[in-house]
Amino acid sequence: MSRPSSERSLARASVYRLLSLAFSWPSPALFDAVEPARVGASVLSRPIRRTMEQAAAALASRPLGELQAEHRRIFTLSASSDCPLNECAYSTKHVFQEMQELADIAGFYRAFGVEVRGQRPDELAAELEFCSLLSLKDAYARERRLRKLRLASEDALRTFLHDHLGRWAENIGRRLSVLAVGTAYERLGSLLSEFVAAEVDYLSAGPIVPHEETPRPPEPLEEEGCPTEAGPVASRVSEDDMVAELMPVEMAKGRA
Repeated sequence: MSRPSSERSLARASVYRLLSLAFSWPSPALFDAVEPARVGASVLSRPIRRTMEQAAAALASRPLGELQAEHRRIFTLSASSDCPLNECAYSTKHVFQEMQELADIAGFYRAFGVEVRGQRPDELAAELEFCSLLSLKDAYARERRLRKLRLASEDALRTFLHDHLGRWAENIGRRLSVLAVGTAYERLGSLLSEFVAAEVDYLSAGPIVPHEETPRPPEPLEEEGCPTEAGPVASRVSEDDMVAELMPVEMAKGRA
């Protein structure tokens, strides 16, 4: 028996949400997100269910302090530059290109009413959270039969996967299979890689042109005064915000 499309969208949103929290600095909210994601994965494919169970078990076996220590060791640039968690480290070669990339990502966020502040828009956690928001919007639109919102949300997610998240998420998973052996992030990397690949396939977002395999932070320009990391930064969206902002900005203005 096939699942209602709104239920599938909610399931996908819960997995995106868990991954977003997993690749942020670990907090108690991560553990709270595990059970909803496990339930969500149960309506998705068998490989996703299996990988989710492995990731959930890895998280359940570690106290918060241990998970934070693993995160610090694997992802803190001062400790290791092998697996940066921002897209531009894999996609840009100079500062102007980085600024354009950041502006493009932030443009996606603004189109759906997401205020940009507090963290870089190209951070993996921010991109995953945005995809969770789009999946929630899609579920809401399907439930209320709002065709215009459904098409807008689905098309935005498809395009965002094609242009951004789908181009580097699998690489992070591969890198963690080497750099994070025996840690929770080995399992979380597998979940990230498999789930995003499944999303690309589900939404027909391919073909995907991957970013560079090896991270390479942009080289600074010689011209004095050019910013190296200035520009928009993405905010964390609370669950209340996700529910409250269920219309793209343009549509909301049209209803006013």
